[in-house]
Amino acid sequence: LGFDERVFPAMAGGEDAEFGYATRDHGLAVHWLGEARPVIHALPETIEQVTERFMRYGLSGARLYQRCGRWAESVPSAVDWYRDLSCNASTDYRRFREIVSPDAQLAFATYECILTAVWLAGYLRELGRTLGHEIVAIDGQRLDAGWQEISLSVGDALTKQHPDVWQALQTDVRRWREPPRATEERIPTDQIAANLRRHAPLVGLPLPPEVDSYLSHWVDDFERRSVEDCAKVSDIWTTMRTSTELTIEKLERHARAAGLPL
Repeated sequence: LGFDERVFPAMAGGEDAEFGYATRDHGLAVHWLGEARPVIHALPETIEQVTERFMRYGLSGARLYQRCGRWAESVPSAVDWYRDLSCNASTDYRRFREIVSPDAQLAFATYECILTAVWLAGYLRELGRTLGHEIVAIDGQRLDAGWQEISLSVGDALTKQHPDVWQALQTDVRRWREPPRATEERIPTDQIAANLRRHAPLVGLPLPPEVDSYLSHWVDDFERRSVEDCAKVSDIWTTMRTSTELTIEKLERHARAAGLPL
């Protein structure tokens, strides 16, 4: 029992998830130590370094699925999801309504959209490579330049308003109850979509039947799990909405008890 360095070389990403799966396969338990002091990963946080990292995470997700047979790591709707992102038709991203500062909310929601896009790009590129059919063609330098431009557009306003961003980052989970804020209309999803179309477009469509079948193999299981998870989230919210103590820690406890990943 050890890290699989053939499929997941050091720093490629995914080796910890694969090790966790292997641990369970050997009959050992993986425990959540909720009271333990968390490990802080001192990783670079420039936009080009973060997007490169998430591209690798997508690649490792594809390897967990394809090479290790971990169906839970697959994304059956990946091509459709990526197409929606490229056409500015996706609404499936987090709004960060709990963040008090509108500028910080805008920045975090924008980065969430970007990271979802690059994760999917890495995932589809790696699956295309292993299946022998290119799905997405990525011009890495131009794609990175586009993310840098978008990052500056939302980051400048944030840092000018809050020079010490992390000190000023206040949250209030009661904002989840409120209707959408005007900030959400400013999220540059159109620019994100344009960057994908220009520098990481889908190719080779329509997919050959065998590739399409492989990519959508687990769709029924995902639909079932999605319905189950939504029901769990609804139950948690019903429990918490009457509470006077709305905190991230309390939400985490309820989610962990229900078996929901955070």
